[in-house]
Amino acid sequence: MYAGKRVCVVIPAWNEEEPISATIKDFQTKEVDDVIVIDNNSTDNTAKVANAAGATVIHEPIQGYGAAIRRGLREALDRGYDLVIITEADQTFRGLDVPRLLREIRTRHFAVGTRTATPYLEEGANMGLFLVVGNIAVAKLLGLLHGYTPLTDVGCTLRVIRREMLEAILPELNAEGASFSPQMIVKVLRYGGKMKEIPVHYLTRVGEAKITTSKVKAFRNGLQMIKVILNL
Repeated sequence: MYAGKRVCVVIPAWNEEEPISATIKDFQTKEVDDVIVIDNNSTDNTAKVANAAGATVIHEPIQGYGAAIRRGLREALDRGYDLVIITEADQTFRGLDVPRLLREIRTRHFAVGTRTATPYLEEGANMGLFLVVGNIAVAKLLGLLHGYTPLTDVGCTLRVIRREMLEAILPELNAEGASFSPQMIVKVLRYGGKMKEIPVHYLTRVGEAKITTSKVKAFRNGLQMIKVILNL
């Protein structure tokens, strides 16, 4: 609990047996009441390991990041949480950023991390020049069109949202894959939400990458993000 608000962490997971336990334990901070793992048809022991680590495990049969994250957000609302943190299963983000995100949301609806303007980027993390420039460019487009020009990273999935804003935007979140991240930002801004971007730790991934696996795929993801931002 944080400032009288119930807090949960949502983690979508597909075949993340190796990193999931350490991720859950890292995000079981004193502010967090529960960690909800959405097992998205894993064929390994992701669900079993997550359950052993103390997470609430929910199975989502519809395959894909969008379906998994939407299920997690619905579960958070149904269980009565006031503040919902989203992170990844792969140990790229750190639980020590939870208090910083929560401090920012005390007077805002939404707080999101940035990996492009951060002193906390670990050597070896999947954030090379191509991804940095691409994320900044798309972030500036989003910021100009939707009214948050300080934005420097559209792809950072470490974020926290207040219940009332999540209830408003969740019915409109329909993007898949990497496009889900900028769509969430766009919806918050369109609903008049106050947001803040803050630098967060970003580490080397544990396990196999699922989304940004090559420059070609990263470029395609960028085009999909732009379509979401332009509402095409």
